[in-house]
Amino acid sequence: MTYIHTLICTVGTSLFGGSLLTLSNSEDSTERQSRQEKIISAYDSMNWKTLAQELLEIDPGSRICGAEINAVEALRQKGIARPENLVLLVPNTPAGLDTGRFLKIYFEKRQDMNLKNVEVLLVENLPNNDSARLGTGEAKDIIQTMKDCMRRFGSPEEVAIVVTCKNDALKSMAVRAKQVLNVPVFYKHENSPELTELPTLLVSDYDNVSTDKTSILDFPGPKEGHFRVKSVR
Repeated sequence: MTYIHTLICTVGTSLFGGSLLTLSNSEDSTERQSRQEKIISAYDSMNWKTLAQELLEIDPGSRICGAEINAVEALRQKGIARPENLVLLVPNTPAGLDTGRFLKIYFEKRQDMNLKNVEVLLVENLPNNDSARLGTGEAKDIIQTMKDCMRRFGSPEEVAIVVTCKNDALKSMAVRAKQVLNVPVFYKHENSPELTELPTLLVSDYDNVSTDKTSILDFPGPKEGHFRVKSVR
């Protein structure tokens, strides 16, 4: 059996924009309240190392950990993936940068996963809110970034894409990515516990998308300044 060894994951706002912000309103046991206070304190002070350490004490399937951590853990628990490489694509915004830095620290501390590489890439035009639009050109740019990541990590049979969001445009892009890259694409809505594999559909089923695979995979490079990908250390 061939396992997935490389995960390319888009990063949304479920952790910093949802899960952690609602903690202060919860009521639970004294022990859990104490942990929540530490988590909130680390989050408020932007101490990502401490925040990662606190979340390491929590079941990675718990919603408090956010959709990205939940999705990666679900793939491991289902026996679909044995990740060695994890690439996190984050919006090129202050919140995206912070989320990427935190997730990099968290996954590098996951000794049970024994990851060889954890990379964070800041991606221009990656939607960072529920209503953000994604043009055809922007979707192609994101798919091209995914393709570039795939080239560095070997066989496509060992690569999967994970999309976590509430953004319909990003979900539509994920279906296109599955079609043109020919790899499994898993989707997790930030408010849902379910992780689903997106179906293979013809690109022509979607408006404003070329039916020619070559034009999507091998389109000319973006103009200078239009699309940038930066690595986060």
